[in-house]
Amino acid sequence: MRMRRMKNLDSRMEKCAEYRITDPASMKGNWRSLKADAAALWVEVGCGKGKFTAETAEANPDVLMIAVERCREAVVVAMEKAKAMGLRVHGPKGQDPDFFYGDAIPVTLKEQRTNTKMYEGMKVAFEGTITYESAQTVYVEDYDEETDMYYGMTVYYGFNLTGTGLEILNEGNRVAFVGSVQYYETGGTWQVSDIKYVDMRPNDPNNVQLISEGNEPAYTPITAAQLNGETVTMEVWAGQDSEISTMQTFEYAHLALSTSVSMENLVVTDVYTTTNEDSASKGAMTLTCKTTDGQYVSVRTVVLRDANGDVITANAYRGKTINVKGSVDYFSGDYQIKGFTPDDIEIVG
Repeated sequence: MRMRRMKNLDSRMEKCAEYRITDPASMKGNWRSLKADAAALWVEVGCGKGKFTAETAEANPDVLMIAVERCREAVVVAMEKAKAMGLRVHGPKGQDPDFFYGDAIPVTLKEQRTNTKMYEGMKVAFEGTITYESAQTVYVEDYDEETDMYYGMTVYYGFNLTGTGLEILNEGNRVAFVGSVQYYETGGTWQVSDIKYVDMRPNDPNNVQLISEGNEPAYTPITAAQLNGETVTMEVWAGQDSEISTMQTFEYAHLALSTSVSMENLVVTDVYTTTNEDSASKGAMTLTCKTTDGQYVSVRTVVLRDANGDVITANAYRGKTINVKGSVDYFSGDYQIKGFTPDDIEIVG
């Protein structure tokens, strides 16, 4: 077993600041001031990732529990565990012990994508850049340095947001999300939902929060082989606070779901257009495309309109050579690229 590397360690430590004593020497002889009515003061030296500490504190709410750990990678997980369990905070900043500072589990998009079922129904907190918005859903991606890959997730906001909340979800914004991981039966994929923004409580830790603006999609070049079943083997940790990892194999397209990608020199051999009058997708197209190495990929569009507002039809693309940008999507057991605007499909021949 070994300790996992954490590229976002500092930001995770900062989010748990209310649980951390940064200058323990200053507390000498005054520890009980953190909880004046404590029946006892217990100290665990070498708490590791905090399982025993958190469970003991939860079972003994009248005790002031102090945990000591020298490894930052371990102590941040211990603090996150305390937050996830809703333990009361008795820290040096005078926090109200009856107020819980958020209850979401911090995860990365990589962790969500490689361990999705583990987080089913759980409230998670993560960051990412919004690349597209469509049908009350935003497509979010983030880069993982360790694997040199982008990972993504769709976030369904439905009709929960108004005003500032909707403004935060603009394309190009990097956003901090808090929501619940759910399986989307209709699409056969996972998404995050139940996000919110309360205008009367802008600092609520459960709100979506704007981090930065003006970010561009990665548009990672992808090959037909990667879209059609090529696999990737990587190290996956057994859980957020686990020291155990295994090597697992995934389809590349599964890992790239909801990330922005690009392909060039595709020849459109056929076009299927949705014609169902009762469908909101009436006029959307699926382009069957042949690559330069003879493989086939599908490009799905929403209903596209030209500068005059007229629906763009199959004749615009059939038989043409195109460059495509979009998001990796999953439909009826196959992976495809989904385009959202006319600019996502460039005719080059």
